[in-house]
Amino acid sequence: MTIAVGFTCNDGLVLAADSQISDDTLRFDGDKAWMYRYPPEAESPPLKVGVVGSGDLAFVRYAAERINYELRADMGKDEVQSIVQGVINDIHLNHLYPYPDAGTRPEVSLILGVLAHDGRRLMTTNLTTVTKVWNFEAVGSGSPLANFLIKRFYSGRLDVSAAAFLSAQVLMHVKRNVLRCGGRSRVLVMYHVNATAGFLQDKTVQEYEAYSERFDAAMRPVLFAGHDRTIGDDDYATKVERMTADLRTLRPMQIQQAENVVKSVVISPPTGHVSVVGEWISAVIKDGIGQGNTPIVLRDSAKQEED
Repeated sequence: MTIAVGFTCNDGLVLAADSQISDDTLRFDGDKAWMYRYPPEAESPPLKVGVVGSGDLAFVRYAAERINYELRADMGKDEVQSIVQGVINDIHLNHLYPYPDAGTRPEVSLILGVLAHDGRRLMTTNLTTVTKVWNFEAVGSGSPLANFLIKRFYSGRLDVSAAAFLSAQVLMHVKRNVLRCGGRSRVLVMYHVNATAGFLQDKTVQEYEAYSERFDAAMRPVLFAGHDRTIGDDDYATKVERMTADLRTLRPMQIQQAENVVKSVVISPPTGHVSVVGEWISAVIKDGIGQGNTPIVLRDSAKQEED
């Protein structure tokens, strides 16, 4: 069943999924995240659609391919949602529901991000329904744990930079604790500004995971000492000082990530009409964008269009 998550952000969209494919006897890595552009040969295509999914891999891929085949560059976000609805209806009514054994019937759930000429939209599928996602969504067998972890930190819409980091952290914990979730974490960032999009490299995702683990390790002693009445004020203050020192050591890693994350967007993914950022990345690096204190710092100062 796996795990996929998506965020509607202040300045764009973030989608992420694990890559483990498994059945009763085998497990291996496989793509469950795709980025399509329309037209595929355009330097700045007017429509980009990201897809992540959970469920039976054959049907997840089939759904993504059918959606890709149906879409055109001049479509707006409502038209894209209508196409997705038609594909999802067909898959369920003509392929899944006729399946003879309802107990072992394959399942398909998708999260889709759309950057179109009339704005951006995140949407999700559940059986034959297709609905907008105003904040965040998780699908798959790991979704209960993912939702719990996200809600611990989520108090309102995030920027793309924060959502990309949170996605990597959530997937890390889900892969470690939920059966049949695993493999690489694929994180796709889609900026409303300039309609730029791409996948983060594995190295960047791994750096996010390492930062999360070191942060938790630094906080843990103070967390457990805070309620322990056997620990005196002086000992507690010592633990707080140690925590502060440990957290400060994380800062250089954070700054390094901020400087490298734009370069970490995949330029030449292996297959499919995958969105690339091409010359925009070179311009960003040349102009020094991405040198701030947060990973991926491009912001939209204008009022966002309606989702």
